[in-house]
Amino acid sequence: MDQRSFKTPKEVEGLLEDSKTLGQVNDGHNWYVTEEWAKKFRRHLKALLPIAESGDLVAQYYVATIYLCGYLYATEEGAIRAYEKDALVMTKWFERAAKSGYVVAIDNLIATGVGREAELLKKLYLEHRHSLENTPAPSEGWLRDMELLYEIVYGNS
Repeated sequence: MDQRSFKTPKEVEGLLEDSKTLGQVNDGHNWYVTEEWAKKFRRHLKALLPIAESGDLVAQYYVATIYLCGYLYATEEGAIRAYEKDALVMTKWFERAAKSGYVVAIDNLIATGVGREAELLKKLYLEHRHSLENTPAPSEGWLRDMELLYEIVYGNS
């Protein structure tokens, strides 16, 4: 399944632009989120949720990414307090995107997911690591690795 064939909703493009801008503001080092930025990302989440709920794989992936990055909180303490709940929400959205064919979500499930599905993916990744290219993301080899894991786990290509 060619990941480049998925259309990126304009709402995701706005999120990506703000995420990039935040990285530039923070010099790519201090990844903190001010209340102003947290409000922007909460607006992005509000705009993306209906699109993700309607089945858009790219929107599902980026809803999960908002939670993964802790963009909703202006303080580290707030992000830490919400982590357990947010990890479950994040995992749910990565799982939905992965199961529907957005294979790049599999990598995030392996690295950050919680729960039964994520543990299964971690186990299968380790079992099949010898047959994977193990090239860095987001290379073509990495994408082939995620596609192979998708076929192993979900039985589709």
